[in-house]
Amino acid sequence: MEIKETTDITSPIFDDAFQIRMAVFVQEQKVPEELERDHHECGAHHFVGYIDGNPVTTVRVREHLQEWRIQRVATIKTMRNHGCARQMLQSIIADSKQQENVKQLTLDGQVTAIKFYEQLGFQAFGDVFEEAGIMHRHMKLVIR
Repeated sequence: MEIKETTDITSPIFDDAFQIRMAVFVQEQKVPEELERDHHECGAHHFVGYIDGNPVTTVRVREHLQEWRIQRVATIKTMRNHGCARQMLQSIIADSKQQENVKQLTLDGQVTAIKFYEQLGFQAFGDVFEEAGIMHRHMKLVIR
């Protein structure tokens, strides 16, 4: 899988990321479209994984103080359970370990994906909460 990254919301990479997010979150999970695209798009790092030139998975990463916030993890339906998101997140985790100022990675994982994130080293904390009609838990991975 080839991983591309952009911070430019006018780039084709961002367009591919957003198309994946629309398919997964808005069409499949019925998240309102106005909640999917937010004011955090600018300045965030948008990653897209490509197989044979086709976009299949995406992750958005926002830098905040000494943590990277992982958001909008999505994989197209036909490519789920093929390790695409895992490979992408493993790459992001490895990159974070090379950054002296990054102390932890955080995310709000959908309850149905908690075990997936735990396999990558994240730990859930706090109570279950609802966001966009979907149950989530806060999770973190301490780097240093």
